[in-house]
Amino acid sequence: MAGSQWNRVKNIRLTDKGCEAARSVIRRHMLTEWMLARMLKVPWSHIHAAADQIEHTISDEIETQMRTNLDDPQLCPHGNPLPGYEHLAAGWLPLTGMLGGEKVIIRRIHETAEENHELLEFLETNGVIPGVVAEVIDVLPFNQTLSLQFGKRKVALGFPTARYIFVEKAA
Repeated sequence: MAGSQWNRVKNIRLTDKGCEAARSVIRRHMLTEWMLARMLKVPWSHIHAAADQIEHTISDEIETQMRTNLDDPQLCPHGNPLPGYEHLAAGWLPLTGMLGGEKVIIRRIHETAEENHELLEFLETNGVIPGVVAEVIDVLPFNQTLSLQFGKRKVALGFPTARYIFVEKAA
């Protein structure tokens, strides 16, 4: 994009009404993910892409019913906070900031990673999903990898992937 065009894009501001509309679309997307996961049993790695196709068709009335029927979730199935609940993720740290030997609870797979279907399938297949308790086995900065262990399963992740995984230190 040319410099002057970039400056115009970079300086976009939403009105209060525009911000609320954006929050509503995000909320509808995340509620749709829950509906797909809980009611239709769509695999965790597939719900984001499916919700992208549905979110814009949901009315205000259906959104309210979804919130009620899904017990007003505060996080999406990938652990990302719904609008208004961002404070829940404030203390979560990127996995890349952990040290070998630390026990962690996986809390969130960042929204950016949700766009990569192959990555979501890899994480789901290997059990790297919110709520799982793991131990960071080693962190190898020289080759930008770290290893996690949960139970008998060991998973190696590159830093480019691990930076999208947010954790909380386990007690």
